[in-house]
Amino acid sequence: MKKTRGAKFEGPAFFGTATIGQKGQLVIPAGARKQMKLKTGDTLLVMSGRHSGTLMLMQPEKVKAFSDHIRSRTEAMLKAVEKAGRE
Repeated sequence: MKKTRGAKFEGPAFFGTATIGQKGQLVIPAGARKQMKLKTGDTLLVMSGRHSGTLMLMQPEKVKAFSDHIRSRTEAMLKAVEKAGRE
């Protein structure tokens, strides 16, 4: 995969790797910090998928937009399933 260095956000991006230090700290790659406009002292929510083995960091102020996006995608999928069942 191509390493992204803070390019305009157009969807998921791969920024490289991060290593957990002895104190459990994780350094977020510079490209990711720049793209997401993160600065020293910012607070991030740390979440994981129940069974997916994924870890997600999210700015608290972005939670509603993320939730709205998931809700709209879920509603679109449900409508498609309902329509397919009528055909």
